[in-house]
Amino acid sequence: MSAIAHPSTHVTKRPGHLEIIAVSLAGISILLAATFIWGFAAFPLGIAATVIALIVRHRSLAEGEETPLMATIALVLGPIGSVLAVCVVILLFTVAPLLRDTVATTINPVQHSIAADIHAINQDEAQRIKQAKQYQTTFEHDLNQINSDLQSRIGTLADVSKQTARDLSGLRSDLSQFEQSTQQDSLSIHGSIDSLSGSLASMKTDMATIQRELAYLCAKPSASCPS
Repeated sequence: MSAIAHPSTHVTKRPGHLEIIAVSLAGISILLAATFIWGFAAFPLGIAATVIALIVRHRSLAEGEETPLMATIALVLGPIGSVLAVCVVILLFTVAPLLRDTVATTINPVQHSIAADIHAINQDEAQRIKQAKQYQTTFEHDLNQINSDLQSRIGTLADVSKQTARDLSGLRSDLSQFEQSTQQDSLSIHGSIDSLSGSLASMKTDMATIQRELAYLCAKPSASCPS
């Protein structure tokens, strides 16, 4: 019997979980190393990706299979991420003091300038507060002086009002007395006028009587009348 030759078939093997994890950790380590800030975290991730990739490769070789492509990629990217992480850490420790000195050299004058400005502002504010207190003291003194002057004038006005009231009362009393005296004088004058009128009337009567008597006497033949 002749052996039947079966054609060899190449079966593509799907990547396992470890390969995916290894490639993912390797890519993350490179990304973290590129950010500089999280560069220290890239080193262990690169080491973990390399170790996982070596485990996958060892299993594949033990089973007589070729190393998976993703494991090979992780073997390349993992060490790159770890090396980049080391470089970043070295740069940080080397450049950080220089950056700190540069920042200090740049910031210190600004801080001194800001401190000087704040000190000047505080002095100006203190001076303004002092002036405001002086103005307040002067205003209170002037206000007290005005109140004192006003009280004095009110007292003087009250005294003047009282004196005026007394004077008005005296004037009313004098006016009343004057009216009474005027009325009495008027009554006395009227009485005198009436008395004079009576005297004149009596004198007229007497004159008429005298004229009649003279006329009678003159009417006699032997009488001599005055011319």
